Amino acid sequence: IGNRLRNLQSVVDEYHLQVTLEKRCFCLDELKVKLKSHIHPELMKPRTSQKVVEYLSGFIDDAERGQRKQINGSSYSKGTIANYKNLLQTLVRFDSSLKKSVEWDDIDRHLYARFIQWQELEGFSLNYIGKHIKDLKALMRLAYEEGTHNNSEFRSRWFSTPYERKKKLPLTEAEINLLYELELEEGSTQCKSRDLFLIGCYTGLRISDIRQIIPEVFEKCENGRLRIRLFNKKTKREVLIPVSSKLRKVLERYGFKYPSIADQTANRVIKKLALSAGISKKKSDDLTLHIGRHSFATIMYQ
Repeated sequence: IGNRLRNLQSVVDEYHLQVTLEKRCFCLDELKVKLKSHIHPELMKPRTSQKVVEYLSGFIDDAERGQRKQINGSSYSKGTIANYKNLLQTLVRFDSSLKKSVEWDDIDRHLYARFIQWQELEGFSLNYIGKHIKDLKALMRLAYEEGTHNNSEFRSRWFSTPYERKKKLPLTEAEINLLYELELEEGSTQCKSRDLFLIGCYTGLRISDIRQIIPEVFEKCENGRLRIRLFNKKTKREVLIPVSSKLRKVLERYGFKYPSIADQTANRVIKKLALSAGISKKKSDDLTLHIGRHSFATIMYQ
């Protein structure tokens, strides 16, 4: 035990010397990675490829198989993996436009600006571009800490995440009822999209928590009414949610499970449904599944 502790202390001392010489701030997360790679080297196998898309493709494969873990030892969520897959698709297209494969050492201020400009020309929103930059920066940091490359440009001030602060308006109770009353064919994409949104409006749950809804999370209260009992994925806390008559009617269509449909599809469809239900174009255009949660909170506050 004494030898192991001395070895860990040497890792800490080496890191302290490194940040001192480089004149940068001490980063606890970076130290955790170094300690973890020392304790569990099998979990931190570096990718030798200098091509970003090759490294990212391998990273996604490892994450999906559970071989790639986060710093805290937990697996990457499906949502995080999906974000990296979107980034991979975008980088492959960007490589094609450059007629070369971007390598880690290619990433500098000029390429950063070119990548953003290319995405703008492709019609991506500023916030979508910002997601790609954020994920690329995180990936670049991870590959750097693993020793895959020595490019520290991701620490530069100019390597920032662009975003546009948009105020999206929640729906009123009356507008939610307009969607609820739409006559849609059961089992259709339109019906599933609308119902997934309505579940958010009636429970206030995030989409990741809505996807936990199965028959086993329901229980009867003393008054005979149903309620949902589950653990919030983000806060790790138990939540209890009463099931209203409208929520029950929606859930009955799916055997008390969540409607199985991709978030991207549902987000696209509910915009059209809202417009057809008589909701303003401004609100319809901005409508996403997450607005259901905002609408719930606004109605409860009122």
